[in-house]
Amino acid sequence: MNSPPTNIEKSGYTIDDGTTPSIAISRKIALGIIFSLIVLTAIGGNLLMCTAVLTDNRLKSNISNYFIVSLAVADFFVGSFVMTFAMIMDIQQRWMFGDALCRIWISCDIMCCTASIFNLSAISLDRYIQIQNPMFYDGWMTTCKVLMLIALIWTLSALTSFVAVNLGWRNTSVGTVYGNYSGENITSINDMCVLNVDVKYAIACSVMGFFAPSVVMLVLYFKLFLLARRHAENIRCTRQMIISLDQSSTFPTLEGKKKQNHATKWVSDYKAAFTLGVVMGVFLCCWLPFFVINSISFHAPGLIHENIFMVCTWLGYFNSCLNPFIYSTFNSEFRKAFKRTLSELTTERVLVLATTTPMAWQQ
Repeated sequence: MNSPPTNIEKSGYTIDDGTTPSIAISRKIALGIIFSLIVLTAIGGNLLMCTAVLTDNRLKSNISNYFIVSLAVADFFVGSFVMTFAMIMDIQQRWMFGDALCRIWISCDIMCCTASIFNLSAISLDRYIQIQNPMFYDGWMTTCKVLMLIALIWTLSALTSFVAVNLGWRNTSVGTVYGNYSGENITSINDMCVLNVDVKYAIACSVMGFFAPSVVMLVLYFKLFLLARRHAENIRCTRQMIISLDQSSTFPTLEGKKKQNHATKWVSDYKAAFTLGVVMGVFLCCWLPFFVINSISFHAPGLIHENIFMVCTWLGYFNSCLNPFIYSTFNSEFRKAFKRTLSELTTERVLVLATTTPMAWQQ
């Protein structure tokens, strides 16, 4: 997320003497390799996430997974669009794509980050209601309502990014032309694509777009953790009761089967809650440093070195390629769906090669 400072001197990319820093070829190559791996992993992993949910009947039947698809879409756009241009700019130390694309790029950057944390908040709330009151959840939550919530998430994210950046709310400006052109609502540094915002507006956006949702997520997950732990204790008692009922009867009782199915559902919900906790924790660890140093830069211009700013920005971007690994590690259904999807893709590729190779030899 590109949310630089309140004036030219506060940017993480500012060069005091106005010259573009010379970067050794070896450093450019190293950064290019690292950034490319992150970009390709984010694109491939999140595309796999979307494909797995939309093609696997078991995953698709769980409407909660639609929030995960929405999160994967945000991460996919970060990888395919935001990170791609950020990689070129950070390696070349200049923006080469004009002012119009600069505005679109920064708007997409802010929108995708905001959509990610809003989606995580929605997943937390969805999971909490599902475990806390399953009967209410099953009757109230429908596919239509989930899709409406997702549409609301993306609408709010677009309002806080595209509208704010392009309409110049609270002295918001963005530009790429060298110099300071206050009359045209453009502020830029050394041909770097940067965002210039009013301090109060920037802090308000950081609080509403990151810190407040983070607190909500943590509170919900803490309650979810306590609820899951209490249910885990109930599951142990239920299993002991089932064993006692089965031992006292020649045939398994109907009541015992119901309790066993109930316990199995709670185990599944507990695993899903644990996976959500890992996703949330990783997200906060990746993005918190950026928002902290960004907040510091508002009050202490020039304190944050440009390299630290770049590292923290890319640490946040790096989060976009981690969720597929998290879900494949902690969720067996996603792991099976990933294997099936990759197996089908591999099989199709082998068949294509098998049919095209003889034709090539004949030619």
